[in-house]
Amino acid sequence: MRVPRVAEQGRRAAARRRGRERPQEGELNARGRRLKSTSLAGIVVLAGVLLIAGNLTWFTAHVDGVAIEVQGQSAVPPLSGLALASVALAGALSLARTVLRIVLAVLQVVLGAVSAAAVLPALTDPAGASASVVTEATGIDGDRSVRAVIDSVDITAWPTLALIVAALGAVLGLVVLVTARRWPTPGRRYANAPADAGADQAAPTASPTAEDEWDALSRGDDPTRPNG
Repeated sequence: MRVPRVAEQGRRAAARRRGRERPQEGELNARGRRLKSTSLAGIVVLAGVLLIAGNLTWFTAHVDGVAIEVQGQSAVPPLSGLALASVALAGALSLARTVLRIVLAVLQVVLGAVSAAAVLPALTDPAGASASVVTEATGIDGDRSVRAVIDSVDITAWPTLALIVAALGAVLGLVVLVTARRWPTPGRRYANAPADAGADQAAPTASPTAEDEWDALSRGDDPTRPNG
């Protein structure tokens, strides 16, 4: 007669432990979701800033009193493609599992580093970055010839901002690399749902044991009477 009571006490203790663990697990999942959403939003925002910067004026080259504007996509042609690659990477990250997240995080670091490496030469040599546009405007070809006709080059804030944003993209890739294991796995709660439902449905169909029947008799119940 004591064995079922001991088992019942064990089940209640286990239920209390699960009850204490669930809030902790829920808090960890909430933190993981915040990390994921913040990281993905950061990648998309930084890529968007690079795309916008690439379509704005970076330099103004003065040639014989004529001002020639040079946009970012002309000064650094790969910039738009790198930014779009980061947007696509963010979409893949939102669906990826842990191993693929790590691979994509490394790729984000590479994209950010390559973007910064592409912007830096244009920022340090604006005349060279403006050469192709000056050639189109004047018909003068050759690096030395183009540099010779450029009187001066004005630099806007956009190339500096693009360099900073590209570096931040690489840093954000490192953040994703470190925190990827804390992100919730897509579809995990749905994968667990059928198992939990099956367990809940299986419990009422368990056949009563002889000890259960004796307990029922001691309570004055009829063990042969169906429940409900």
